[in-house]
Amino acid sequence: MKLFVFDLDFTLWNAGDTWCDATNPPYFWKYNKLFDQSGRWIRLYPYVIEIMNLLKENSKFIAVASRTYEPGGAQDLIHLLDIGKYFDLKEIYPTSKIQHLKIFTIILVSRIQKWYFLMMNTEI
Repeated sequence: MKLFVFDLDFTLWNAGDTWCDATNPPYFWKYNKLFDQSGRWIRLYPYVIEIMNLLKENSKFIAVASRTYEPGGAQDLIHLLDIGKYFDLKEIYPTSKIQHLKIFTIILVSRIQKWYFLMMNTEI
């Protein structure tokens, strides 16, 4: 099995040019766009749905790893942006990405042949 692990902020979505834990929920839809209470436009990057569909069509395992300080807000955005259906595993809580990856390794043990970690932020 090949595992693809994605970060959230600045990789899958733009949370109004900041991290999702710096946004101001509750979130709301206006004119088919998602906003926070401060007026930040929160959106997926244009390539996200196409990539997720391609991975799923090719039976790839998809996970998300985020070290956000607001896991509930991140989960809300995943739901509102309708991308939760793509993830086989989610590790969303404040810790290092290394800890998230260790959990994936424990859960999947010998099933992972290769894994890819995709993130735009260089802080692990």
